[in-house]
Amino acid sequence: YEVLSNALLEYANSREVLGQDSYWSRVLNSSNNFDIPLDFISENNKNKDSEKIIQVFSKEVTSNILKELPKRYKTKIIEVLISAFILALNDWNRSGYLINLDAHGRHELSDKIDLTRTVGWFTAIYPIYLELDSLDLLDVLNYVSNYFSMLPESGIGYGLLKYLCKGPYRDWE
Repeated sequence: YEVLSNALLEYANSREVLGQDSYWSRVLNSSNNFDIPLDFISENNKNKDSEKIIQVFSKEVTSNILKELPKRYKTKIIEVLISAFILALNDWNRSGYLINLDAHGRHELSDKIDLTRTVGWFTAIYPIYLELDSLDLLDVLNYVSNYFSMLPESGIGYGLLKYLCKGPYRDWE
């Protein structure tokens, strides 16, 4: 882990990662915070007072979502799930969506670092900001897929800048 830690620190201060600062600043400054409306205001906002809604999909529907849909539209499952999520959020908010995503963090930094002998999830958390122009599922899926294709290095640069670099990045929320 020491070799990986040193490599991450070196990579975080590389021109490649430092050049992403304007991208991540733009994402964070695009945010348009919103609150999901409440059915009623309560002083006792406790988990025990909440209600669960559970939807179970059949094996066929699950297979279609996980395998057929991504294959047919040349997308990844994360793009399908994010598309469905922001369409669901659209019932409450019709502007943009700032969402933090969590990735495995196993980004190849160098041929010299062998991650195959490590176990676990390293975690790379990064924000994305999505705005809908259309409520058509295929339009949203295409938009989200294009967004992910332009995401610098699968988002790893955000955490490297925020946690390993000196400067204004440390103040990012």
